[in-house]
Amino acid sequence: KRIISGAEQICQTYLALIHGTRGIIYFTHDWVATVEQWEALQTLAARIKVMTPALVGLDPEQAITYTPGVWAPLRDELPDVQCRLMRFPDGRYVLLAANVRISPVALDIKVDGLQDDRLRDLFDGELGAINAGAFTDTLPGRGVRSYVFDKIDADGVVRIETQIKTLGDAGTIEPSYSNEGRVGMKNILPNPSFEDETIPGWPDYY
Repeated sequence: KRIISGAEQICQTYLALIHGTRGIIYFTHDWVATVEQWEALQTLAARIKVMTPALVGLDPEQAITYTPGVWAPLRDELPDVQCRLMRFPDGRYVLLAANVRISPVALDIKVDGLQDDRLRDLFDGELGAINAGAFTDTLPGRGVRSYVFDKIDADGVVRIETQIKTLGDAGTIEPSYSNEGRVGMKNILPNPSFEDETIPGWPDYY
């Protein structure tokens, strides 16, 4: 239907990292067509540079549960917000989270053994309070977080409970025309007058 936005570029890259990718390599192509996309790539390059020591190290043992949702990629079943816990060599933890929905979500997250009392994002700074290992947050549509924790007292597996509440009706897939185009119309081409521009300056379907 269209090229992706900067926020979508960041979200899909975070999803790759959450699913186990250790590094990202980009190829030059003509689809990076907006300032927003270039700024997103610049943001990702800077963030991945900071997170590389955690990305390439051994992840702590973790058991993340989602309500609602299950983590079952082989069955093509995944929650609306997906997470991965990593650890820096200096002992700090970083919990990546990505919202795949178009609409925002509210999160209630409980990390067993978490000793921090303030919630921080590695790149966005302070976000609020942590109470007995639990915190709340709101992610915008296609939004991401890089929560950083100083201390987790865990005997083996770090258990994380993630409760997700949708804050809008928009799901994970943007509506679009099928390959048959505008069935029943005299001109079946989608967006024939180039008026629909999800990404400014780049008409949808072209």
